[in-house]
Amino acid sequence: MNPFRAQEFRDEYVTQLDDAVRNYPREYCYSPDQVPGVVERMMHAIEHHTFSKDSRAIRATCRALEIRHTYKAIYEWLEVE
Repeated sequence: MNPFRAQEFRDEYVTQLDDAVRNYPREYCYSPDQVPGVVERMMHAIEHHTFSKDSRAIRATCRALEIRHTYKAIYEWLEVE
């Protein structure tokens, strides 16, 4: 995974996930103070090809970074092997 792209993705995902958790609490089973830990687990899952791209926060992250919302595009953008 490209460390610079990973950091850019992580930073945007933190913003989008925090927003989603606060505005759509019924869709998430954790509180805003747990977002940083969730983001780290998600980055690990992305690196190991075990994540779901279908959450509101991942969709918003892709939109903000102009990444097509497909696994292939996300992996290519992050340079995940």
